[in-house]
Amino acid sequence: MDGYRRFQAALTQRSLAVAALAAGLLALTDRRLSAEAFIVGSAVGLAAIFHIGTSFNRLLNRPSRRLLLYMGESLLRVLIAGAVPVWLVGKGPASAYLAYIVGFVIPLAVAAVLVRQHMHPDRYAMTDTRS
Repeated sequence: MDGYRRFQAALTQRSLAVAALAAGLLALTDRRLSAEAFIVGSAVGLAAIFHIGTSFNRLLNRPSRRLLLYMGESLLRVLIAGAVPVWLVGKGPASAYLAYIVGFVIPLAVAAVLVRQHMHPDRYAMTDTRS
């Protein structure tokens, strides 16, 4: 379980760092709503990833008792993740919608990189080659 907690911490830190950097660049170009949408997209994406993992773990541990709860939580997750971009499109420009979608996908991309680094640690090791 300790390895999973380290993975969660690394995923959260790296995703939020990328989101903050991108939102800062958007804010510098006077796209404040797009910057906010990017941050919201990243937060919803992180919450979705962690919720999927937690729900899947619960489903594996007690499949028959929690199946209805799992289906309800999944539906709620999809509704929340789908309602936010609709609200953004109604509130502002299309660039805010695009920023939300990109922000939502950033945690998935960071997770893919972290899993790849975990699967091949020798390929991505930070070694000192000055010998």
